[in-house]
Amino acid sequence: CARLLKPEGRFAMQAITISEQCYDLAKRSVDFIQRFIFPGCAIPSLASIGQAIRKSSDFRVDVQIDYAAHYAHTLRLWSEVFGDVRERLDSLGYDRFFRRLWTFYFAYCEAGFGERQLGLQQMLLSRAARR
Repeated sequence: CARLLKPEGRFAMQAITISEQCYDLAKRSVDFIQRFIFPGCAIPSLASIGQAIRKSSDFRVDVQIDYAAHYAHTLRLWSEVFGDVRERLDSLGYDRFFRRLWTFYFAYCEAGFGERQLGLQQMLLSRAARR
């Protein structure tokens, strides 16, 4: 981003984050999400994002908002809709394993965001030259 933005440029970033207390363990292990939903993913902590920003750019964080509580609610709604379309999923050839996998995914993530082990950060970053 630093290479692509003008010296006075800004950009918005959204990231799912993991709590600082869980970050080191998450880096060294493979959980349900990494195994079944997003293979090879890595969830950063807010501090690790800050370290990367300081180490690799001249950006500063102007605004940072955590929407974790709202995202927990969103996941609950997605799960309800997913349950409501079971017959449609069956007609498209999605099996019981697929439905259980995604039902568990929604519940797993809802709990993670609800308990604040996971965050949903939206940040506005600007270059140092911006006044």
